[in-house]
Amino acid sequence: MNLSTARTILLEHAKLLTNIGRITVENDNYEAKNREPWARFSLTPVETIVQTVGQDPWLRIGGLATIQLFEPVGVGAASLFTKADAVIAHFKTASRLGTSPDIVHIEKSFGSNTIDGPSFSRLNVYVRWYAFTRDA
Repeated sequence: MNLSTARTILLEHAKLLTNIGRITVENDNYEAKNREPWARFSLTPVETIVQTVGQDPWLRIGGLATIQLFEPVGVGAASLFTKADAVIAHFKTASRLGTSPDIVHIEKSFGSNTIDGPSFSRLNVYVRWYAFTRDA
């Protein structure tokens, strides 16, 4: 397991959400058309932790996957919170994604406050995840 594999597993799981609009990714030059709702996926890795002792120890990698939900300004925040609830339920706390040996553990999912921009309101959902590897 490496960060690229973990990102792919998390992103593919996010793409199963059909009610949050188009999902873009980091460094994607996307412009929403016709005030359509949309979402952006990004991954922020955190420090790798040695989990066992010995010559070939297990390492714990992890981080935050962020799903930013966007709705046009002026439609109210209720839709953003409904979508955030769907994302949190989809990335269920203590669940596992992937197939052995590439398993991503979902530690916790949670939302943040809304932020208004000039044309879109945004609400971030954070998914705290981890995986085990022997790859250095």
